[in-house]
Amino acid sequence: MKEGLNKLIEARKYFAYGPSHEGPSDNDVYSYIREGLNSTPGTGLVMLISDGTSGEVVSRTINSARPNTTYIDYTGNISGRVTTDATGKGNFKVKLSEAQGWSVWVPLKWESWKEN
Repeated sequence: MKEGLNKLIEARKYFAYGPSHEGPSDNDVYSYIREGLNSTPGTGLVMLISDGTSGEVVSRTINSARPNTTYIDYTGNISGRVTTDATGKGNFKVKLSEAQGWSVWVPLKWESWKEN
C-alpha cells in the first residue's frame, strides 16, 4: 500500500488548496472537492472513494468549480481524462474495488509547476 499512500500524500501536498466541500455521495461512492487557488495554476482536485467490491468503474457528475479544465487521475487507478464543461461539471470515475477504490483527479497542467 506504500505506493498508493504516497500518491495520496503527494496529492494533498500539491493540489489540495482553496475552498473545500463534499460533492454528491451515495452508499457506494463518497466525493470531495478542493477548488484550487486562482493564484496557483494547477491546484484543486476531485477525490472519489468507493467501498464497492465488484471492480466496476462508475462515474459521478461533479462540479469541480474549474470550468473547461482537463483532469487526470493522479493515483493511476483510472486511465483517461475528464474535461469539465463551462460550468465546471465533469463525469469523474472511480473503481468499485477494495484495492483501487479511490481516484484523485487533478488538473492536467500541474506538471508545469510541480517540484521535482
